[in-house]
Amino acid sequence: MQLKLLIILLPATMALPNAAPAPQPHPVTLPNVPDPPPRQCDYNARCTSATGIRPGLYCGYCSQVQGRKDPTFAYQLTGRGGQRSCCSFGVRNSCRRFWENREGRRECPIRADGK
Repeated sequence: MQLKLLIILLPATMALPNAAPAPQPHPVTLPNVPDPPPRQCDYNARCTSATGIRPGLYCGYCSQVQGRKDPTFAYQLTGRGGQRSCCSFGVRNSCRRFWENREGRRECPIRADGK
């Protein structure tokens, strides 16, 4: 009798789903990506700073940037004039948008040093 009961119940217990352990979350490791380096100011830009102005960052369309210049570039000016008084950071989107579409505000200066 017990053998018959075992033969009948064994297939029934095998049909029950097995409780699988819950999967353990794997820690996500992000690659160590360094921040991009800050843009270098190019002193070979052939521009000069107007004398007596506030040092700072100016768009190329500003009268404070003298010499050879691009109106869409951003320039760092010393306010002293002469060699190495101006360097270029290249295209700045806000300078480009104002120059090409008159969008935004005129940025003369974009930022004055010391603020």
